[in-house]
Amino acid sequence: YPMGLKEDQIPLAAQIVAVADAYQAMIEERPYRAAMSTKDATSELRRNAGTQFNPVVVEAFIAAVPTQRRPAREEFDGQQVVQQALEAVRVRVSA
Repeated sequence: YPMGLKEDQIPLAAQIVAVADAYQAMIEERPYRAAMSTKDATSELRRNAGTQFNPVVVEAFIAAVPTQRRPAREEFDGQQVVQQALEAVRVRVSA
């Protein structure tokens, strides 16, 4: 926002990180709310595709991310998720 970027002006990596960050925030327990199910989180991403998120990035992210909940003690590897989503976006864009 500070630079006034919008739509395709926003770097692809930043678009992917935005989707991954939002998803992670939704599926994790917070002091002020319960964690969303992965199904609800993906539905929320899709609801905001085209406004808050790039629709291609959302669909590629959903296709790349496992939908099974992992145990709370297992660390979330955000870098791995971003790499998987980036690869999925590359595949979709080149198709």
